Amino acid sequence: MAFSRFIVLILTGSAFAACASPPAAVVVDTDASNADVPPKAGFGRACTLASGCAAGLKCMQSEYAPFGWCTRDCATTEKAADYCVGPELGGNKAFCVQMPTKETGAKQDWLGQKAPFCAPICDNTGDCHALDAQWEKCEKPTYKQAVLPGYNALPTKVCDAPSSYGQIIVDPITCQWKDKVKDMAPTTQPAVGICDNYCTFLTTCQFFDPKQIQPNCCTWHCFQSLTPGGLIDNAKVSAIKCFNNAYNNSVNSGVDPCGSQTLHVSQCDAKYGKPCKSAGDCDDGEKCTSDACLNFLCVNNTIPTCN
Repeated sequence: MAFSRFIVLILTGSAFAACASPPAAVVVDTDASNADVPPKAGFGRACTLASGCAAGLKCMQSEYAPFGWCTRDCATTEKAADYCVGPELGGNKAFCVQMPTKETGAKQDWLGQKAPFCAPICDNTGDCHALDAQWEKCEKPTYKQAVLPGYNALPTKVCDAPSSYGQIIVDPITCQWKDKVKDMAPTTQPAVGICDNYCTFLTTCQFFDPKQIQPNCCTWHCFQSLTPGGLIDNAKVSAIKCFNNAYNNSVNSGVDPCGSQTLHVSQCDAKYGKPCKSAGDCDDGEKCTSDACLNFLCVNNTIPTCN
């Protein structure tokens, strides 16, 4: 049973009086003539720079959310605290949000674009989760627990993910990250070596293609998974170290570390799940799902999944 490839989440009219309204159902244009081509993500939906977004939208990477999501810049006729309008929003209501920059009077720039962008309007977190489960809150436009200037007097709320504010932002293409984590808590530093070892295993056994994914991105997403919120996740560390140890022991014992009789079969599968690439690799009653955002495992809903 072969170990799966690494899963990378490469981790964007005149003014109206503002009022909140729940988003309508997301509408994504599809090409019926080519059903094999998946539709591009719509407004407010998660995306990667590789997959892109529906026409008129872009995949924004910033500290506004810990994932890329589809949005667009506010138009020249849309000022901060205006509604965003246009067919590219797919029927969703959106609000023009200006995050802190030195140009707007802030002491320092936030980690993202300086231009204002359109954010999904919501009445509650359920509206946000209808777009993507990774959205965390429905609140007035906020940064680091403070409502942004010019928005406090307005009732309009938008989807956001404030746990990512102030977090490390890494280029999702090159993933040059190691120098940026040196000042993190000492308890997180062992995760650097653990992830180096784990990605050596994945690369050697061809569980992801380094021609398509930068090796730095393998280690960066591993590190993110093991250090959520800047704290070490010991359960995920144990899982990754199990596979690392099994791989290293196989190499040291002269056993093919990528074959069907590798030590991870006996040392790790029972506890963390059997490696798989599709549901056909799993036993009855199991499904092939991701664990720690890193790999596919056959599980029966007992394995913790990625946050």
